[in-house]
Amino acid sequence: MAPVRAETLDTKGNTHMAHFWESGFVVREQAWHGLATVLDKAPTTAEALRQSQLDWHVNLTPVFAMPGMAPELAEKNGIAAAPLSDALYCDDARAMVREIHQRDGTLRSDVLGMVGTRYCPLQNTDAFRWFDPLCADGSVELESAGSVKGGRHVWILARIATKPLQVGRKPEDVATPYLLLSNSGLGGLRRRQRSLTSRQRACSDRSGSSQRASVQSAPRRPLMSGFG
Repeated sequence: MAPVRAETLDTKGNTHMAHFWESGFVVREQAWHGLATVLDKAPTTAEALRQSQLDWHVNLTPVFAMPGMAPELAEKNGIAAAPLSDALYCDDARAMVREIHQRDGTLRSDVLGMVGTRYCPLQNTDAFRWFDPLCADGSVELESAGSVKGGRHVWILARIATKPLQVGRKPEDVATPYLLLSNSGLGGLRRRQRSLTSRQRACSDRSGSSQRASVQSAPRRPLMSGFG
């Protein structure tokens, strides 16, 4: 499940932004990059987890540092690398590792990032489960979910079941509210967030505007945007 590099073009046909798509789905209409799985109706949370290929698990594992030159550099320079027995244990850090059960029956492990020892990872199953009561009573409908950058950023986007909101004087000045849950395996201050947004996203948007819990002016049909 290797990330796919997709590029957008400006009005003159020039490449100006690169995105790293891994997996995900959208409902009814293909995303701007053309890489998502398109569903004909809003899925249940269990279906969404499967269709977005986010049914993998994350563990925290110990971190060790090798003294001296890195093994690959030592080999390149003809220097004997330090033996594994000399590895130093890092007691204040953990590696966030995801485990994916592949079709051939093997288990693949990927390092998503480094975090502190007190960090508690949010499993994708728990993130989707958060939407269960909202989907059950019809408050929201899931419209997209997926991951980019090798699973380092995961998002779930749900459309709030309400009429478009009038945000301007003109009849076309309306906005559709969405509920966005984003999660990052990179650590830092923006590891996980839930926020309101009025723009539809085919992949999680890191821009500050998406994190403000307010309704912004937007076209009648929500925009598609992504990592940039």
